[in-house]
Amino acid sequence: MRKKLTIALAIVAILCLMCTFVACNDTNGLSEVNRENVSSDFVSLALIRVNSEYKSEMTVEEIKALEEPQEYIVTKNMAIFVANILSSTSIRVQKLARLNDLIWAESPTPLFANTEEDQSFSDVQDAFMLLNEVGWTSEDIAEVLYAFIDHAFNSSLAVLGVTIEELSAFKANIVEEDYESNQDYLVAINAFDSEIKDAQDLESLIAGLTAPENNVLEIVAESKDSFTTIFEALARTFLMMNSDPMFSIFDGIDEAQETVAIPNFTFNITATELSAYVGGIKTSFDDIMNSFSKEEMTNVTNSLITINKLLRSVNCCVFDMSYVSDIFSAFAIVMDMSNYAGEFISRGLGSMDTNFMQQFIDFNEGDYPLENSAILVAKTIKAAIGDNTATSIKAMLDEYKQNMGTDMYTRRMKMYGLAVVGDSVFSAQVDSTYKYLTEADANKIIAASVLDHKYARFVSDYYDYEQLLQDAEDEEDIGFKAEDIDTDIAQILVRINELTGETPDLSAYTLYSEEWFSKVKELCNSTIDGVVDSSIDIMIAGLKVAIDEFFAEDMPKINEIAEMPFQTYDGENTARLYVLDDELELSRIYLRLFSGIFYKNIN
Repeated sequence: MRKKLTIALAIVAILCLMCTFVACNDTNGLSEVNRENVSSDFVSLALIRVNSEYKSEMTVEEIKALEEPQEYIVTKNMAIFVANILSSTSIRVQKLARLNDLIWAESPTPLFANTEEDQSFSDVQDAFMLLNEVGWTSEDIAEVLYAFIDHAFNSSLAVLGVTIEELSAFKANIVEEDYESNQDYLVAINAFDSEIKDAQDLESLIAGLTAPENNVLEIVAESKDSFTTIFEALARTFLMMNSDPMFSIFDGIDEAQETVAIPNFTFNITATELSAYVGGIKTSFDDIMNSFSKEEMTNVTNSLITINKLLRSVNCCVFDMSYVSDIFSAFAIVMDMSNYAGEFISRGLGSMDTNFMQQFIDFNEGDYPLENSAILVAKTIKAAIGDNTATSIKAMLDEYKQNMGTDMYTRRMKMYGLAVVGDSVFSAQVDSTYKYLTEADANKIIAASVLDHKYARFVSDYYDYEQLLQDAEDEEDIGFKAEDIDTDIAQILVRINELTGETPDLSAYTLYSEEWFSKVKELCNSTIDGVVDSSIDIMIAGLKVAIDEFFAEDMPKINEIAEMPFQTYDGENTARLYVLDDELELSRIYLRLFSGIFYKNIN
């Protein structure tokens, strides 16, 4: 079930796997184009792509003849579930039919087979681009993304119920005579029992998550307009960004980051085109920012965090949702910080006009000294800051803190948002001590972050271990996973000790038991939650000190650099620029800034 339930995600996307297609063929013998037939065709084609022996209608004997009949039952119901999602949208039936054409198209890799859990950023871009080429707009993509969220919480119990019924009914019809040996018969029975238990576990979890007191269904429904607006703008950005020629100009920036040397790239794009590319990103970003008030954006962020919390819970229970959960987590943090820092981002992007990009190209092709990167960054920072002062920016921090809400998980996520923003500030060290935080405070924040990471890995390893036991894998594999869990626990106890001064005693619980597992989860969550409020105060205080110092000491130098002409190797101002750049390290900021905006392999 863990493996096959990911089919629900894999089929919807189309959004993640379209890069495997090589061409779009005309409809090849598919049914007449109406919504019911297109939905039925989708199920049939999706099943074929998973396994060439799968069909939407199979007799009991045909199913018994399959190597893993229980997986067919799960996959069929997941395909129907996704088909219902697509059919429920207002997307024109002709566009849905074109989606079937894509599934039908020949490709070197079957569409939904061997689905990787860590689809890359570029895969999503390729998916959006291919959908766009067959007539899907950013509005269509946004509607499907929201529909998936909506159905995931509103309709998944129904499909799980049907799946459990079919698995149970089929298991009841299995007899020993169907198999070559008693051992084969027992393996088949165990396989069905495992699938049924996984489905029941997920059914129980979703029932709890969507209970009235958790308010999830209301959040999803009330957030429809917000989600679709954001998804539409993001889809439009992905479509615009999906240009290999544009990305290829940075095909060596990782090496430049390692050597801090002149990259000497060869560009196959003009400054005008590159400026238009950045302008498109700015337009999409501005569209999102202008679509909501700050209060509405806060509500959207909190909804994203709530959904991420649910996805993490699902991931911890039955199957791996970490990739999707990570996207929602990053999405929530970016949206939350952009709510307050959006004007800085927009102005910074707006500074990258054609002249700026021409200088950027000239520098990267090796025509100017490395110090010219400082001028590029200084111009961007100066534009981003605008007429803000230390006082106005510190007031934004106070507003951010005030609007964090009271839910502890939400506050935890927003604490990490602060940590992301302040990462380069807090890690700036002088004589091996932190510049804006005490060593104790810095260690506390690091310990909380590491504990959360170790906790997530521990939960994943524990459920892998449980799955190995259920699947009756060999003892060596189970032993390796137990060693991973032991390592996780050792690291978790160290971090808990760093944060609380105590080391929990787990000896009263049977090792690897459900009670033991629950106790470790409780300890991790309570420990992390216990430091959130104080960590937020510490980080905001540290950021305020850094802001005051930045405006007093660094901003005058940045203003001076921003007004300098770009240097040649024998330029008269190179020496002065070198001194200023050495003090500010803007060349290194440049590498982080531009690789973050443009580099294709975003991690």
